[in-house]
Amino acid sequence: MSALHDERRRRVETRKAEDRVARRQLRLGCLATLILQLIVIAIWYMPEFRSMSEIRRQRLTAHAMRAAGQAWLRCSLAHAPDRMRPPAGHYDLADLPHVFDAAGLMARVPQCALRLPATDGWGHPLRYHAASADGLTGADGRRLAIRSAGRDGTFETFDPSPDRVPITAYREDRFDSDLIWADGAFVRWPDGVAR
Repeated sequence: MSALHDERRRRVETRKAEDRVARRQLRLGCLATLILQLIVIAIWYMPEFRSMSEIRRQRLTAHAMRAAGQAWLRCSLAHAPDRMRPPAGHYDLADLPHVFDAAGLMARVPQCALRLPATDGWGHPLRYHAASADGLTGADGRRLAIRSAGRDGTFETFDPSPDRVPITAYREDRFDSDLIWADGAFVRWPDGVAR
């Protein structure tokens, strides 16, 4: 009988020891999870980290816009090379009344075999402005523009006319500002991005 009693006591003690170990592991796991969550929160709310992420999105958008614009411009110049004029002073988007999304423009100019990005670095749709419905040629030497609304997804309006864009760079940390590439160069762009 005492051997049976000793065996039960050993099992109970073993179970208690296992329970203590399991509780300790659970506490350590919860503590590790809490520490990890605090680290993630700290990184997310560090302004420098968020700014770096926004700058990366801004630069990716600028790079994609420049590449798409140059491809579109090469195709457009092949159709009317004598009419190109680089923007200076102000750029009036009202001169480009035809606005397309990427798919709509690619459908208009299948002869160019363009691969245009549909969204900017923040996931907002890019706008493609063209002087004519064919997406290629335009009056007064103006042909095309690509516009990103920036982080906030809202297109800016400019004074004195909503579509008259002053050709200028803006502070790199103004992530809600529009990026606009037109006729071979940026007309609105963040510091740190080549025009």
